[in-house]
Amino acid sequence: MPKIKFLEDRTVQDTEGQTFKKGSVHDVSDSSARHWINRGVAIEVADEPAAPEPKKSKVAKKAASK
Repeated sequence: MPKIKFLEDRTVQDTEGQTFKKGSVHDVSDSSARHWINRGVAIEVADEPAAPEPKKSKVAKKAASK
């Protein structure tokens, strides 16, 4: 399944009316990817590794332990 990123907010014109927000990334079927890319509202993006969890600072750890 391709992964696409929306370049603008879009709402699907069907009974569900799903909304895709600008900048959101979604795994979609090949036909859906072609649909959105051909309309110029999405681009295909490569798989990127997930960002690591941010580490808590020492101050946050002390506050959490109180």
